[in-house]
Amino acid sequence: MLYVLIRRGLQALPVALGITFLTFLLAYVSPGDPLLAYAPIDARSDAELARARSERGLDDPWLTQYARWLRRVLTGDLGVSLVTQRPVVAEISGAIRVTIGLSLAALVLSTLLGIGLGMAAALNRDRWLDHTIAVATFTTIGVPGFFLALLLVSVFSVQLGWLPTSGTRSAVPGGGGLWLALDQARHAILPLLVLASDSAASLARYTRDHVVEVMEEAYVRTASAKGLGFAARSWRHAFPNALLPIVTVLGLRVPNVLAGSVIVESVFNWPGIGRLVVSSAIDKDIPVLLAVTLAFAIVTMIANLITDLTYAAIDPRIKHPS
Repeated sequence: MLYVLIRRGLQALPVALGITFLTFLLAYVSPGDPLLAYAPIDARSDAELARARSERGLDDPWLTQYARWLRRVLTGDLGVSLVTQRPVVAEISGAIRVTIGLSLAALVLSTLLGIGLGMAAALNRDRWLDHTIAVATFTTIGVPGFFLALLLVSVFSVQLGWLPTSGTRSAVPGGGGLWLALDQARHAILPLLVLASDSAASLARYTRDHVVEVMEEAYVRTASAKGLGFAARSWRHAFPNALLPIVTVLGLRVPNVLAGSVIVESVFNWPGIGRLVVSSAIDKDIPVLLAVTLAFAIVTMIANLITDLTYAAIDPRIKHPS
């Protein structure tokens, strides 16, 4: 196992290097000056900006800047934000906790909804419930995340007034710990629904299709001929043998959830990595952008590794990835 982890880690290094290189290149050639995002109005003369740019090494060739950032990363230093002048680690530490919590909750919710709806559709194949779930899932997949977010805010926050429109907690303090937990849960409902909807719909379609396919296999028909009930055939035979493609879909949804957090956190004003990516891109804060990109790449590669290892746990005939 240790050998597998080390080998996969070495294989992931070129991928992470390429991702950060492309991110740096795109950020470098994009229009804008990061110094204008924080410099006072009276200090924006050409001489002041030239001196600040020289102090931060921004007038060096872009390959030199990237090589300097890479050397710092290898020593554990992610640099300093060009906008706030705070260490990048301090900039992303609080935001990444918010995004990881929201993303994990969305993955759990989408898994439960996706598998539940997919199994319900498969067990009611070609019936009204199967058709209803198909229409609902295809519609959800086709709706852009930002549009769904604005639609839910318009209905449940503006029209009905049931849920808050933005933020992670109410501005007016209330009761004790239980009140705070309930208040945070109310603020998380809409972001979770938006972030989990697309993954749940895709997972439901894959679960339904693969369970239906497995139900047509000879060993399932043999179990039926021996008198095994429909529910037992579905859950004891069909579902376990359809798990491999379902796990594949779950692994592939991790980067989608991370990418979706950019939209969700921007719409609902959540102080996470997604909103930090947007503000850093606008301000052209390259060190923060590179750190967030590297973090997303690492999380995605870890999710892929966990997916591969899960294959071997589900089906012993599959060897551990090498």
